[in-house]
Amino acid sequence: MELSECIKEIGRLGLLEEENSSVVSITPVKRLPKNLVSQALLASTFFPENTVASALYSYYKKDFKSFLGQALATLRTLIAKDRPLAIRRAYDALAYGILKMRIPLTDKELCFNFIDKCMQIQRDILWFPSNSKNQILLFCKIKGMAFYVGDKRSIGYINVCMGSLNQKTRSISKMRLYHKNMKNGKDVILSLGDNDIIMLSSPFIVLYSFLEADFTTALNFAYTILFSEEEDCDACLNTTLYSYASLCAVNMGNYELGSKILISGIKRIEELDKNINTNTLKAFLAYVYILQQHYEEALTIIDGLLGMHAWSIMTYADLWISRALAFYHYKRGELKKSYACFKNLLQESSYRGISHSNYVAAPFVVELLGAYYIAGFHSPQELTIHEELKYAMASPSKVVKAVALRVAGEVQAHDHGWNDPLVSTYLGKSLSLFRSISAPPDMAKTLCTLACMYQAKGEMKKARENAGEAWSICQRYGQPFWPEELSSLLATSIKRESTQPVSCLEISTQLIGNFKSQSTFNTGHNLLNSLFGSLLVTFGVGTGCVFYAADKSLEQKLSVNMERKRGGKTLTEEQKIDIRETLQEKRSHVKERVINNGGMNGSSLWGSTTSRERYLSINIFVEAQNYGTYIFNVSGNMLAHIADSINGDLIDFIESCLSAQICIYMAQKDAWQDRLETSRKITDHSEEHTDFYFHSRSMRDIIDRVDRLARKDTTVMILGESGVGKELIAKRFHDKSLRSGEFISVNLANIPYELFESECYGHEKGSFTGANYQKKGLFELADNGTLFIDEVGDIPLSLQVKLLRVLQDRQFMRVGGTKHLHSNFRLITATNRDINSLVEHGQFREDLYYRLNVVSIRIPPLREREEDIFFLADYFLQIYCARYRIPQKHLSADIKQKIKDYSWPGNVRQLKNYIERYCVLSEKDLLFPPMEADVQQQEITPSSTEAVPNLFAENPTLQELGDAYFEYIYTQTNGTVGGSNGISAIMGISRTTAYNWIERLGLKNKYKRVLRRS
Repeated sequence: MELSECIKEIGRLGLLEEENSSVVSITPVKRLPKNLVSQALLASTFFPENTVASALYSYYKKDFKSFLGQALATLRTLIAKDRPLAIRRAYDALAYGILKMRIPLTDKELCFNFIDKCMQIQRDILWFPSNSKNQILLFCKIKGMAFYVGDKRSIGYINVCMGSLNQKTRSISKMRLYHKNMKNGKDVILSLGDNDIIMLSSPFIVLYSFLEADFTTALNFAYTILFSEEEDCDACLNTTLYSYASLCAVNMGNYELGSKILISGIKRIEELDKNINTNTLKAFLAYVYILQQHYEEALTIIDGLLGMHAWSIMTYADLWISRALAFYHYKRGELKKSYACFKNLLQESSYRGISHSNYVAAPFVVELLGAYYIAGFHSPQELTIHEELKYAMASPSKVVKAVALRVAGEVQAHDHGWNDPLVSTYLGKSLSLFRSISAPPDMAKTLCTLACMYQAKGEMKKARENAGEAWSICQRYGQPFWPEELSSLLATSIKRESTQPVSCLEISTQLIGNFKSQSTFNTGHNLLNSLFGSLLVTFGVGTGCVFYAADKSLEQKLSVNMERKRGGKTLTEEQKIDIRETLQEKRSHVKERVINNGGMNGSSLWGSTTSRERYLSINIFVEAQNYGTYIFNVSGNMLAHIADSINGDLIDFIESCLSAQICIYMAQKDAWQDRLETSRKITDHSEEHTDFYFHSRSMRDIIDRVDRLARKDTTVMILGESGVGKELIAKRFHDKSLRSGEFISVNLANIPYELFESECYGHEKGSFTGANYQKKGLFELADNGTLFIDEVGDIPLSLQVKLLRVLQDRQFMRVGGTKHLHSNFRLITATNRDINSLVEHGQFREDLYYRLNVVSIRIPPLREREEDIFFLADYFLQIYCARYRIPQKHLSADIKQKIKDYSWPGNVRQLKNYIERYCVLSEKDLLFPPMEADVQQQEITPSSTEAVPNLFAENPTLQELGDAYFEYIYTQTNGTVGGSNGISAIMGISRTTAYNWIERLGLKNKYKRVLRRS
């Protein structure tokens, strides 16, 4: 085959971009013949960049990294040129190559590159209606790769993306599988607390909540992304996020908010110039306008979009605008036109492989199909109406399921009459499902159908009850669909009855629920974002701001205005006046304004304010005790029943709620910072002199053994009483080893349970409140070095489990992280406890003990090596005389005798502290160590203040004074730390600080009392 014929054949197969017309019909993509491939490789310089042919050239060269990059670039080039059919053809050709790729699992960099590039390809193709089987196959391959490399972050993201395939399948079993995957992915992503992956997955998480009919949760989550001040959120904004957030508001009956969200999305995405087509948002907006009865605005959008692809269905925008046109005619009572539109625009495009028959996000399509059947039209889709309803009732979307049940009741009544038992069964299930979710407009339709059923059956009381409830909903949310045949069921008083406001309790409950959702989803853990977002969702508006008031000045913290670009950070003059007035009067205000809208241009796109909506500006003055004053402003068109419910009691409750939340948050933040500071002190590296001094033969033998073992990486347990120098022995192990890393010392028994993972594993930025930076954990810091765990016998059982898990394979994951880290540290532990006894009594895990006690070294107490006592005393005396610049002292005969006779229960540490006191105090003021018998008889009582030295002897330093005062409080409280009368409360310090102080001063050993932690 000649070269020219080779290129012509590739073009015929639709593999060259230039030949990919967006209007040609689809044919299956064939595998390239081998001779064609070989000729194509010779002509590689001919292929333009970012084409299917150039990408396949890289594939057949086995340059997979280049192939993946070119495949992604090719699709995005076609997307930018708006060539949807070419996109689908290119995807099928490239996906075939990706699925056949053999990735060497040893090349981790290529594995991660494969996951990243393929997920970008999958995410881009998801926005196009297609029934390609390659999508699910490729998802499965990416997921398997992510599982192999242990990328939990990507696995969660893949699962939520797979769930979106529910929009493209007709298989009930696949729908359930996809929805289950979506839930699992959502749970994993939210549990990770990773800001980046949460924002990237935000459209799919909102979609999941939408399908579950948890519209309030979906809106709360969407608000945390849409109105975030963080620049990182801009990269995650797309049409899906705005679309489903809008549909959530629409299903809740707030059409005004739904349209504002869509127009805000159109403005913001176009402003960001993200090369994203906003036609889908415009198509959704046309649908919402039809619900609002803004028919002229809707038709303007429909006319503009239908001609984009020669009146053919190529994209989701085409699909939605076609449905919107059919729905428009249906709402206008022109059922024949609606049917013709639905059939001509949707059915005849099926030969292109476009998936259009799924309607998980469009329950009104089920309503249309039912209306067509009852009117006597043939089904415009492949399935009969009964098959369609069976499929819809198995939908993962609860709203679609409830609507399908209602339509099933109507179809059953049409076929068999209202007395058929199945009619009441279907309608009863529909109403029950609607009552469990928040979709009042559609619930009103079910109530109307029930009223018709009861009217036909002669049960007029039930008919009037259902009709009355439906009428109340229609009045509240402005539904114009009221059936004329039901008018006789309504009393004149009911027809004239104004909309009843919701109760203060109901709004208060909604506010608290919204705040809980906001707190869960807020990626930046910012309290003001959560409080502000919960107010916006509760009142159903998209405009407002938050100010912090300092003296008479104001500092703007947050601002949202859907009617302006870039998130609407500019305040209106009215808002500024209201806020200043609130600050001056130091009280909340609620003001009502009249907003005038013009024609179709400018702000008129927002629609007009109806009698069911009132424009309110609510300014809430919040005094947060010692944490300052805040002013929250929310304003916009509110539904009348919500606006009417706003009164003094509600505002007072909101003030108290906001104040309490701010105070609690700030107090917890302060406490958390205190604990972080305390934990940092716990884990500080020792900078003391590391040389070990001794004179006895027993210590010489121990040091020789340490030096022999140092070059071997075996795990060592050092046994000995407190103060014998176990940490110095551990440091000698490190210094004499071949390890180049650091010596990391930690006392895990002093780290609170909730801080264990943060301190030992580390944490990512934003993984929890107060995590303002990425922090490496102690295990990671010890990589290629030595990890010394002191007082291992005091570690609680709950932490022993976590420690054992890490020691087994030296792998762990940072808090909020997604990748497993490996640390090659040498482990040395120390304890003054009898571990064997602890194991026997179930206080220490036997499996952990065996893992730690590979080699054990016992350091004898000072009383067992008397020759070291005078040697160390003389050494310490020289050190401290030099440190404090005093003439060299010598031990008197009396002091030597007492030193020799004393048993030194505190060992070297106690001797060292005693010699230091001997250096700095006069001999007459020196308190000699009591004999051991006296120590055993000493008891702690509230009156035992004689144990505390004279506070002002020898002009003590501030630290010495603080230590003496702490010891005094220790004796007064009998060593109790917690409680209202404990050390922590009296001294105004945290419990962790108190425990550290007790350990540093050795008060447990001094007073022979085991503290009970409160």
